This record gives sequence, C-alpha cells and structure tokens, in this order.
Amino acid sequence: MQPVVNTNRPNCLKYTIMKHFYLSVLATLVSLATIGQATPNNVDVGLFPNGAHGSNNASGANIEVGLRIKPGGTSYTAIPAAEDFIMYFTFPKTDFSETDVINIVQTNTSIYGATGTMTFQGLADIGDPLYLYCGIVLNNAGGMNLSSLNAGSNAWSFAYTISFNPAKTAAQFGKIGLVDQTNNAFLTGVFGAPTFTTLQMATQNQLTAQALLALPVRLLNFSGYKNGSKNTLRWTTSGEENNQGFEVQRSLDGVNYARIGFVNSQANGGNSNTELSYQFDDNNPVGKKQYYRLKQVDIDGQGKLTNVVMIKGDMPAMLGIGGLFPNPARDKVNVIIDAPQRDKVTVVVTDMAGKTVKQQQANVDLGSNTVPVDIANLASGSYLVKLRCESSDCETAAAKFNKQ
Repeated sequence: MQPVVNTNRPNCLKYTIMKHFYLSVLATLVSLATIGQATPNNVDVGLFPNGAHGSNNASGANIEVGLRIKPGGTSYTAIPAAEDFIMYFTFPKTDFSETDVINIVQTNTSIYGATGTMTFQGLADIGDPLYLYCGIVLNNAGGMNLSSLNAGSNAWSFAYTISFNPAKTAAQFGKIGLVDQTNNAFLTGVFGAPTFTTLQMATQNQLTAQALLALPVRLLNFSGYKNGSKNTLRWTTSGEENNQGFEVQRSLDGVNYARIGFVNSQANGGNSNTELSYQFDDNNPVGKKQYYRLKQVDIDGQGKLTNVVMIKGDMPAMLGIGGLFPNPARDKVNVIIDAPQRDKVTVVVTDMAGKTVKQQQANVDLGSNTVPVDIANLASGSYLVKLRCESSDCETAAAKFNKQ
C-alpha cells in the first residue's frame, strides 16, 4: 500500500499555551481515549527512522510511528470493530521548545481510514521540570482499524510519520519518549489517575536501540563534591517508575568506568511521584580528579546511564563554570557547573559579539554538576557560555568553546 500524505498537517501550537488550558485539552483527550477497548495489550507501538515499514523515505519526515501485533499474539479483535486512541509523547526540555512545530507528514489509510485525521495538541510545559508533553488523538468516527495489522507475521506497519521545525538531530529524535502502560508519575500526578498511551509500548526505541522511555526515573540533578578525605555524590528524583536502584560507577580518565557501589530505590515498589533524595560516599577516591556516573537499573534489569560528574577540588564557595567538554564540540557541549548550594541556573550561550543564541534552565545541587547543551544547530565558530542563578542576582564569568 502506498503511504498517503495527510494534507491537514495539524501542527503543535506555535505559541506558549497556558497550563490550565493545556490540561483541559488533555482531559478531553482522556475522555476520547476511553471509547472502545481501553488497553489493547496485544499491540506494540514503536519509534523508527523514517522510511521503514512502508513509509515514504523521500517525504521529508523524521520519525515513523509503527504498530504491530505483539510477538506471540495471534489476533486482535477491537471492541467495537475499530479503536479510538490517544498517544502521549515526552520531549526533553534540553532539546525541545514550546515553539517547536511538529507536522504529521503521512498517515496509513489501512489503519486510519481514508477520512481519518490525527491532531497533535500543543507541545507544552505542564510543570514537569524535565519534559514537555504533547498529545495526539485520532479524529475519526470509525476509529482505528487494528485488525489490518498482520497477526501471522507480527510485522510492523507504519502508522504515521512526523517532522520537526526547526530541524532536529538524530540524537534528539532518540530522546523522544512515549508515556507507556506502566504510567508516567508526573502526568498521572497532574490528573490524579493513571494516565498513559492506550497502546502498549514496544520494549525498544528503534531509533536508538535503547529503552523506549528515556529513563524510568526523572532525575532532577546529580552532583558531587570533595568532602574531607572522601567524595560525596548527591542526586534527587522527581518521579520513579519500576526503579530497582542506582549503580554508582567511577572512572579516573572519563572513559573506563567500574562499579563502586549500589544504592537501592527509596520508592515503594520502585514507583514514586514525589521527590526522593539520595547520597553516596566514595571513601577511597584515587587520583587528582574523579569522574562519576549513575546507571539507573529498573526492576526488569534494563539500565540507563546518567550524565557524568567530575570532582577535582574542594567544595565550591561560589557559582562557577568548572570546564567545558568536549572542546571543540560538534553536537553537544557539556558544561561543568560548580554550585555552592542547590539552585536553578540559566545556561546562556552567546556569540562573540554578545548576542544570545541559546539558553536553557538546569537544576543544580551542591558541588560539581554536568549539564549537556545541544549546539547542533549553531554555525561553526567560537561561542561563550555564562551562568545566571535564580536564588540571587549573580552571573558568572564566561567560558569559551569552539563549535566544529
């Protein structure tokens, strides 16, 4: 079957949406999602590079959303004959903005019908410190025809494709997540009831071969500092889903890491939608500087690595930039932020003439923090980075990096 271009191309809103309005839109979508079979758990949804499973590689889309009957599943019977649905996407605030526009480029008529249209709601900030959210709903009286999927081969079929304006990198595509059947702590907390996409998630994000959701733990910050003869690491989560705990890893060169300990999750059953704080002491640091990272491990054994923290001196007395790496950089530059206290800071990137070309907020804690900044869309040349803090009227000196 040839893919059909959706001429409606509904966009995510191009302007900032007030939180209460967006929540009312989501609430409407939740009611739409209750039509038909609420959780068709015999169907997977996956994210793929455009051009797979029947989508048009030359269409200009960036991501394909695919559906399949789950491996081992033999059939799917919709109740009634077709299915309505809602899908929630999560977009990291470090890589996406409320002004970003998402276009639906293609839809599969065998799944959605010739008259079915799909509507993205606004990409919006609903208060989650790490993620923006976007909902998509099918507007079609006949619903979605999941019986068109091949139950014999369990093969993927493209459902629809999307593109981004301004353009994003492949690495940024790989950070997009879907709110899955195990729920999302923040979104569920907003509605006060379990809130999720009403199709099961595939176990893999095929864009990156990593776990579909970026991290089942919402990490607010991860920092470290020299504490006498030991190094103290601290981190805070704003929500946890199926979390077993955190493996602490150390390196002397920033390349080769070894496990030095494990911290169990404080969440009851591995699930929480409140802030939880953790601490780990490395009582035997070796060398002049040490690199640390966490491997978050979920209950099923899947793991995901955090950013790296480097400790090379005493506890900072004032906010400052401890370094930039890599330098020169191509797609991402990591800003080492030395903080004297827990704070929210704004990372400001300017060109050499002083014009701001990018800025983003970050939560930091006492000690050394590493904040990745996407620079893929910047032109080659030299740039400056400085920090502004929220707790007081302070601004750091600028540090320089080169964009390749």
